[in-house]
Amino acid sequence: ADARVGVTRSAGRWVLLGTAAAVCLAVLAGMAGLTVRTLVRHRLQTMTYAPPPPGMVWVPAGDFLMGSDSPESEPDERPLRTVFVPAFCIDRYEVTNAAFRRFRPEHTFPPGEDDLPVTHVTHAEAEAYCRWIGKRLPTDAEWEKAARGTDGRRYPWGNVFDPRNANVRDGLASASLAPPSASGVCAAGGKAPGGSFPGGVSPYGCQDMAGNVWEWVSDSFSDDGCW
Repeated sequence: ADARVGVTRSAGRWVLLGTAAAVCLAVLAGMAGLTVRTLVRHRLQTMTYAPPPPGMVWVPAGDFLMGSDSPESEPDERPLRTVFVPAFCIDRYEVTNAAFRRFRPEHTFPPGEDDLPVTHVTHAEAEAYCRWIGKRLPTDAEWEKAARGTDGRRYPWGNVFDPRNANVRDGLASASLAPPSASGVCAAGGKAPGGSFPGGVSPYGCQDMAGNVWEWVSDSFSDDGCW
């Protein structure tokens, strides 16, 4: 995967504890906890933030629909549920070979592929790159919200697959997920420069959130190889 990165404004997490022996206090604590969470979420949604850094897009705080109830979805995608995510910024494009080589000079790639997404990067390497540039990997929830917006759509652009909107190889396409690509934009190794499929832009302005290359997130991963 490449190492698309994000940065976020963190907020404290409140924890209220009760005991089995103090039922009334536990109930009051639970009510207070709901109130605090509501207030914190309202504050995160209404506060003023600085503009996103160059090359990044802004994803505002708020709820979004995460996961899927489709019978075709993977077990770890179910169910479709509402998740609150604080505001954050995320890269508009996937990290390129040229950008990664500035971090790791020994990184090599074929001539002419400077602007293609970097691949064969482990999770640890992706995290190290993010730290080097003062960012971090997005969480699974952040990545998904940046990709699909808030309405639970299946693809960044909507619910119907359009082969003009994503770099999907014919060999990976299936009747249930993606018809064969008809774009002819694929570059070396099946990769294409970021933004080659503008019709596939996400609701927040991210490019190539469907197709092109796999991308790492900070959680829910198995680091048993490179992508």
